[in-house]
Formats: sequence, structure tokens, C-alpha cells
Amino acid sequence: MLYKLENNNLVPPPENGLVGGVYYGNLRNNETLQVMLGYKPVFEEERPDGNYIRVYSETIDSIICNWEMQEEPPKSDIFEISKYKLLLAIDSIGMLDVFFEFLQQDLRTKLLWDAAVTLNSKDDLLLSTIDRFKDMPNMNITDEQIAELIEQGRIDD
Repeated sequence: MLYKLENNNLVPPPENGLVGGVYYGNLRNNETLQVMLGYKPVFEEERPDGNYIRVYSETIDSIICNWEMQEEPPKSDIFEISKYKLLLAIDSIGMLDVFFEFLQQDLRTKLLWDAAVTLNSKDDLLLSTIDRFKDMPNMNITDEQIAELIEQGRIDD
């Protein structure tokens, strides 16, 4: 089948249409009529390994597909956290009871915490809960310990 190139997209011929003022059916199976309507063959090189996208160019009688390498998107510092894994990490340092006691003090936070299955590392619920948790009286937990707990809850490890 032949194609036209529009905005770097291949467009197939219609099923039916007018050619020279005459209506034709089954245009997709008639390359002679497709050529008369401006459709061209496509020549595509084999896609190389890596992150490439198709880039088309057009000559008088054909469409050529080349491959353009794309930059890898930057890795995000945001990651998903399993609430279950995070609770296991909190339990491993002997603070699970203290954490549940803390949640009981704020009904809104407790409801949101209970509703969540996962959190992301920049989630407002997680960040505000951590800030209030570590500011509790008699709380002896460092920012490094908090960061380690969050890392232990990471899903994509």
C-alpha cells in the first residue's frame, strides 16, 4: 500500500474516492489510482537499538523513514513507596506502636493514611506526617533515620 505524508504521519488512501472526476471503490487495492492521487511507497530502514523515533522525508516519488535518536528522559527523584514496607521498616526500629499512637491523635491524617495503599516520596500526606511525627515530644529520630525508613519502603528497588 502507498501513503501520503502529513505532519510526519503516514496517511493511507481512503477506501473509496474520486479520481479524475470518476468515483472508484476499493482504492486501497489499486496502486495505479493511489499514485494518481499522490500516494507514494514508503522505504524504511531497520530500526536501530535504543530510544529512536521515526522521522519521515519525502522525495518526488517516495517517502523515506529514518530514525532519530531521542534523549533519555531524566530520572525522577520521586518514587513510589509501599505503605506495608514502610510500616515494616518502622516496626524494625521499634516505633510501630508510637507511630500508630501518633496517627490516633489526628483523625484526618489517620483516615488518609488508612485509605492509601501506596504513597510517592513527594506526597504531601507523607511529608506532613513525617514532619509532625518527628516533632512529637520524646521523639528521638533523625532525618537520616527517616530517609532510611522511606528508602526501605521504596517499591522500585
